[in-house]
Amino acid sequence: MGETIVIVLGADQFTVGAMNLGQLELAMPVIQSLSRADDGLSQVSKLLDVVQIGLMESYPDVDVRKCTATLDELKTALSGLMQISGFETKAVAPGEAPARVKSTSRRSAKS
Repeated sequence: MGETIVIVLGADQFTVGAMNLGQLELAMPVIQSLSRADDGLSQVSKLLDVVQIGLMESYPDVDVRKCTATLDELKTALSGLMQISGFETKAVAPGEAPARVKSTSRRSAKS
């Protein structure tokens, strides 16, 4: 695994790398529909779906809906997943806090 990030959802921490193409294929329609979500509940549901997809490769048995995450943690997780997966992130608006994502790197001893 190349570069990784640590996603914090309540009391749980998950170390993940970039989403693979299969994960991106599942996640992109949901991500694109986030801006068109009718209400806050719909947006939260979509955030949960994308984070679930982002975790599924490394943590297939984790159900993000059972984590004690806050909305800010979900937004930070989405931002981190998008960034590590190679997407540009929007500039932080004045007064808005930047995403806090811990980044780590693992290198193979065989390199």
